[in-house]
Amino acid sequence: MRSYRARGSARAPRRALTLLLGRFAVGAVIVATSWWIAVPHPASAGEEPPPTQPPGGVPGNPIPRPNSGHEPENPGDRGGWVQLTLLALTVGGVAVIVLLVWREATRRRDQ
Repeated sequence: MRSYRARGSARAPRRALTLLLGRFAVGAVIVATSWWIAVPHPASAGEEPPPTQPPGGVPGNPIPRPNSGHEPENPGDRGGWVQLTLLALTVGGVAVIVLLVWREATRRRDQ
């Protein structure tokens, strides 16, 4: 059984640097996105914030009816691009992990 170091020890520093830079880039994107989402953005001129309760006071039914919602207006709204991007990144990340585990398992099985 051969180890990774015996096979390509000259490539190890370059691979380690690539992994480090990749992790740094992903972390920078996550931090920048989190900061952008967390910072309150001023409303456009003439827009009023949505009411927290209907004009009559307490709502009659706290569970919204199907198709009673509205289209996402801000990126952070339900169904907005931020939520969909997060879903895509999560699914993609899990897929990459599964692919790497599968690839390593087949390599070890073939040896």
